[in-house]
Formats: sequence, structure tokens, C-alpha cells
Amino acid sequence: MRGYWPHFPVSPMKYADALESLYKSSGWYNLDQSFTLERKLAAFLEKHEAGASLAERLALYRAFLTVVVEKMGMVDDSCGVVGDLYQQVFEAYVQFDWTALDMKLETFLQDVIELMIWEDYAGTDTGKPIFLARLTPQEVKLVESILKEQWQELEELELDYQAEETLTMLGMLYREELMFDQFIPMAQAMGTREWERITKMSETAEEHGKPDLALAVYEACLGPGMHEDFLRKKHGELKIRLGAE
Repeated sequence: MRGYWPHFPVSPMKYADALESLYKSSGWYNLDQSFTLERKLAAFLEKHEAGASLAERLALYRAFLTVVVEKMGMVDDSCGVVGDLYQQVFEAYVQFDWTALDMKLETFLQDVIELMIWEDYAGTDTGKPIFLARLTPQEVKLVESILKEQWQELEELELDYQAEETLTMLGMLYREELMFDQFIPMAQAMGTREWERITKMSETAEEHGKPDLALAVYEACLGPGMHEDFLRKKHGELKIRLGAE
């Protein structure tokens, strides 16, 4: 969450302590109080955005994305107001012109990818497609390399949840970039532990006129797993729809 901050053109630490001070030092924010907290956080952003340079806004948003995650466990955000603000900030963050920053591209990408892997409140979910859609061919290769390295490291450390998050993101990259040659290896690696990443990969292949690949995605993943029955059903439905049996 903070490991790459020394490499930012303006360190997010410039804003992190002040953001943390908006929270009480202990206790719990009930549902009603979450609205007040959200307004305080939004006002803080608005105040510090005024007149800020690109590097300062990057640091401001990056501090926000860490501090709010670190504090989320003390907030009843059942109405999602803090989460919605988080999503908006992350979507804006990944739309910054990172090529204009005085910062190594590899460092920026590594940092944002690790944030997406470790943020586990769905705050980055809406921003992931935006991030992936903006990548240049050079950046696609870098992101693929970072994700593969992270996946291997997390598996070796037996951090299963984060490893699965990384694998899902790698599949998203291949779908977004229409890297069809990677669909079968991905489906084999994913198995039937989750279902949506498989169905989306198959749907992408079908939408782009590759019915055989759409079927092969299911066939490559099928095996013991939590969602095996559901995915076998979806495979059967696809075969009927495509006239494959």
C-alpha cells in the first residue's frame, strides 16, 4: 500500500497524515456517521485539488486510496457512500496522464497493479477496465509481465486470495486486448474455482466470431472446483446454441 511512495514525484506522505487525522483514533463509524465521514473526505480532496499540479494530485489521490482502505474496517459503509467515493477517485487516478509524470513507467504500473491486487473492498473494480483499456502495446507487455510475476510470487507464498485476484486480472487483460492465444492457457489455470472470469472469456471469443474457442475455453477449465456444475451447464447451453451437438 505504501512501498513505492518514495519513488513518486511528490510523495503521498504529504497528504496521508492529514487524511488519517480526519478519522477518529478508535471506535466505530455507524451507518449515519459514514455519510458525515464521506463529506469530510470529499471536502479534503476538493480543498487540496485546487491549484494542485499533476504530481500533487497523483500524490493526493494515492494517499487517499491507501488511507481509506486501511481505515475501512472501522466504518459501517452499508450504503456505500465511502466506497462510491473511493471508486470515483480510483477511476480518476487511472485516467491521469502517467506518461507526463517524472516517474518511471514501470514503477507507476507496479504500484497501481499491487494496489488493485491488495485492495479487497471492490473499490478498484470499476476502474480496472478503464485502466486496461488505456494501455499502449508497450504498456500491455509491461502489465502482463508484472501480473505474471505477481501471480507466481503470491502462489509461492500460498496467498491464495491475492493470487486468484491476480489471475483474474490477467484474464481481464487478455480479454481487453483480444489476446485470444492466451485464452486456453488462462482457462486451464483458472479451473472452476470461479465462474464469471470463464464465462466472460468464452463470451468474448463468441462475440468476435470464434465459436470454437468459446467452447474450448469451457473444455479447458472443466474439472473439480466450486463452480464445476454451473460451468458444465453453461458449456452445455453454449453447445446447443452453437449447434455443436
